[in-house]
Amino acid sequence: PPPIRVDRVELKAIRSLKLWDTCTVPVHVVLLREFRTDGSCSEWALATTRDVNDPIEIWDYYKMRTAIEERHRQMKCFWDLTNFRSRAYSLVVNQAVFMVLAYSLMQCFLLKVEREELTGATRRRLLEQLLPDGHKVSVYRDNCVGYFTPLQLLSEVLMLSEGPKRRLQGTVRRLCSSALAAPELRSRS
Repeated sequence: PPPIRVDRVELKAIRSLKLWDTCTVPVHVVLLREFRTDGSCSEWALATTRDVNDPIEIWDYYKMRTAIEERHRQMKCFWDLTNFRSRAYSLVVNQAVFMVLAYSLMQCFLLKVEREELTGATRRRLLEQLLPDGHKVSVYRDNCVGYFTPLQLLSEVLMLSEGPKRRLQGTVRRLCSSALAAPELRSRS
């Protein structure tokens, strides 16, 4: 079944709501009605003391809050903030500061290299995606590509019949000899 998503949202702002006589600060409320793709509807409200010019702005701030909470959860659960080796307060503070700094720098890096889809990934997943994972060989044929380790590729080549194996040996010899030959330099005249 397809995932249930928010199909459309209706917003209505109520400005300067005075709910309590003792509250001297005006409260602004944005009423929301979310219609989902499965036909269900949920109604809820966001209240703020910030002056509401556009209700969509408050809703965008709310969506930003959930992203921030997810990043805090990622940092606490997957960036070793609980795995301290020392009981010395100064070393615990030092490790916490450096882990938060490393997390922040990684987030800046991901935004800079336009890999925003990884900002919510765990530390292990980030390393899998960003660091090279051993040697990979790309094999292209008939508009398809396959990625193999050198041993997997060797295993596939050894299973070829004699004709294709000989043609491949000739191609490999030509590639090796051209790779070993010194490049031709143009003379300056």
